[in-house]
Amino acid sequence: MSVDILFSSTPWIDGTPCLAPAILKSVVENNGFSAKTIDLAAYVYQCAQNHPNGNQIQKFCQQQYINFDLGADKIIADHIEDCTEKILAHNPKILGFSMLSQESQFFTMWLSYHIKHVAPDIKIIIGGSGVKNFIAGSNIFYAQELRNLGIIDDFIMGDGEHAMVEYLLNNREFNGINTPTWAQIGNLDDFPFPNFDDYNFDWYNIKSIPVCDSRGCVRKCEFCDIIKHWTSYKYRSGNSVFQEILHQIDKHNIYNFSFYNSLTNGNMKQFEIILDLICDYNQGKVRTKQISWDGYFIVRDQLRHPERLW
Repeated sequence: MSVDILFSSTPWIDGTPCLAPAILKSVVENNGFSAKTIDLAAYVYQCAQNHPNGNQIQKFCQQQYINFDLGADKIIADHIEDCTEKILAHNPKILGFSMLSQESQFFTMWLSYHIKHVAPDIKIIIGGSGVKNFIAGSNIFYAQELRNLGIIDDFIMGDGEHAMVEYLLNNREFNGINTPTWAQIGNLDDFPFPNFDDYNFDWYNIKSIPVCDSRGCVRKCEFCDIIKHWTSYKYRSGNSVFQEILHQIDKHNIYNFSFYNSLTNGNMKQFEIILDLICDYNQGKVRTKQISWDGYFIVRDQLRHPERLW
């Protein structure tokens, strides 16, 4: 039985869950398409941790370096073949690779090349920050070159929630599909909660569920290019974020959450709502059943961040 699309992360990511496949699965299923996910980045990371020469896998992913004296060529070839088998087991019509950073570029390229060789009818689309060298850069050479070579079929720039649905509807003219420009999503509360049903949480060193509570930033730090990628700071309501946390606890019995964002406390009103709801939930519960969380954070002045928030 085939599936409309399989979403997968690609290495290198250091053993933490990739959020994008879970988000996109819920979005496309909500629009009537069938989808599955696999966190190949986590799988390859665990394989590397358990292999006597596992550091060679990391070197290949990050530098495309192969030490033939250590047999790294066979190690890499075996992992590409292994990942290919895991993908083909789902019999997808379309394969969507989520690339978190430029450290995903080498493995994605060679894995896509191999899949095109053994299963040429599968369409391959890539998205995520890794399709460029810098998140806010204008150079799309990597994605465009892979497309020109026939290694992939298409790529998506920027937020993928709308673009992925349009792609499945065969609307290739949608802004963000094979273009350097894209439109930022206005309301992050419009989408269903991410679907982690296919994830194997035993692949992670720390069992934690990622949550996207905001995109963009309210600051303009000179060393950061986030504000050029997401030109507006968009945030979800505190109630929506908390309801998602409860939903994931109920489904997966995991109480540790990582806020995948550029800034957790950008909207102080919604941030306080989340804190109050978590504090109320945790009251009277044993530590293992209390919610814990982490995220990026601005250290504000005492007026904006009074003592009670600590």
